Amino acid sequence: MDVPVLTFYGQASLYMFFVYGLICVAGLEPAYRWMKKKDFPLLLRGFFYMCIILCMECLLGWILFWLTGYKIWYYTGWGSFPVFTSFAIAPMWFICGLISENVINVFDSFDNLKLTLYGLAASAGTKKKNGNKIAVISDVHIGKKNGGWFTGLYPAFLNIILYKIALDSSITKLIILGDFFDTWLCPPEEKPFRSAAEAADAWKDAVFMPALEKCIELCGEVWYIPGNHDMGTTQGDLNTVSVNGRTMLLKEPGTYQAETLFNNPSATKSVRFEHGHASDLFNAPVSPADTDALQGLPFGYYVTRLAATETYDIEKILQKAYASSASSSGKAENSEPGAVFIKLFVDALVAMSNVRRADDDKLTDNSVIRMAEPYTDVTVADVKGCYHSLLTKYEKLRNNPVNTDDPDAFHHYYLFSAAKKGLCGYAHEKFGKKNIRLWFKRIFTNKPLEKIVIMGHTHYAMKEYVMDAEITGMYANTGCICSCSKQKTPSWIEIINTGSRGCRIKMNRL
Repeated sequence: MDVPVLTFYGQASLYMFFVYGLICVAGLEPAYRWMKKKDFPLLLRGFFYMCIILCMECLLGWILFWLTGYKIWYYTGWGSFPVFTSFAIAPMWFICGLISENVINVFDSFDNLKLTLYGLAASAGTKKKNGNKIAVISDVHIGKKNGGWFTGLYPAFLNIILYKIALDSSITKLIILGDFFDTWLCPPEEKPFRSAAEAADAWKDAVFMPALEKCIELCGEVWYIPGNHDMGTTQGDLNTVSVNGRTMLLKEPGTYQAETLFNNPSATKSVRFEHGHASDLFNAPVSPADTDALQGLPFGYYVTRLAATETYDIEKILQKAYASSASSSGKAENSEPGAVFIKLFVDALVAMSNVRRADDDKLTDNSVIRMAEPYTDVTVADVKGCYHSLLTKYEKLRNNPVNTDDPDAFHHYYLFSAAKKGLCGYAHEKFGKKNIRLWFKRIFTNKPLEKIVIMGHTHYAMKEYVMDAEITGMYANTGCICSCSKQKTPSWIEIINTGSRGCRIKMNRL
């Protein structure tokens, strides 16, 4: 076709780069950021993206027609309206709009081309007196060196992340939200670390230790809130890693006012920190009165020991064992289905572990699980003989939340919550009772976050706005810096104080 050069026409016009680029930059990206802030559901976001693309495609088509006198593109047939767009391809724009969210997230993750973000070439300098950032990491799982989840490139990844935090002059506090050290993960035939101090000593010459010490030296404070794999960590354990008398500070999970966190009177609202295992009956601390727990340890401890360094899909094993035990008697009103559940679950773990073991190294009921002091060694049969009340406790508590009048109190229990969205329900309870009418009321307002809840435990990084509860806010999960997750990308969080507008969350991925 013979057309003027000003149309830039070939198989497609070069104007299309401008058209669809402008749709992405001026249409989809602002809409995505606004709708994520308002917690729009996925399908509703896709519908809006579709409308934006159709409208902007039509408008830009008419603008180019007015400027050039040519129809750079046009649609005919069913759905074409009016000439420069078509409802027939609306489903394609719906899907493309949702895909664009991932593209935006990828560009965000570059964050000044990484090299600037990590600041590895910068001098240490000094921190700002009133810096406006707090960094949060969790689930590194520094444990036994022969295997485990902290292997391969992850020590190097941790080194980069810690140096980035240490050298960022705006970050005045680092919060380690549990499972940084790991005293659980260890094959049954080996003795695990007795404490976080032993784990720290075993890795004292590791590549990341100078970076951790640099964080202790340069950050105003480094807080340590234990998780389940480092349960029982003491201030004495943390004191083994120190620089010029400075060390990590042991803290309890809880809600902290932003004014205290940032040491800034202009900071507003509050942030709650906890690892997240308190909602998880597999991993929650055991009451001293619970005689069904083996040596007072959570069932998850022995699950971790039996699974050892393998990354099994615990959720699927749990679901099958739960379904089989429930069908055996219909209800979990006595210890029988609980005993069936534990037996099926442990047998499944043992069978999967034995797949990779030599014939003379297979696990049996008589196999010994070696324990660190002050615990005594136990057998697989001992584990199967305990925790029979776990299922009964779960059935009783899941529909009878505890102390629901206090948003910061413990509510529902879950059998196992270390999954992608395993803590979402528990986290949302920290914002008060659900009221969907509030979501419609807030959707067109620009109210700052009243509360932020940050957890770890799941090994999946995420953040989501909570607009349908009494307290408006955000739940964020740090993700992990280890291999035990379908999320292989190390991640961490920055809380940024914006003064009168409260705090916002920045998710960082390596």
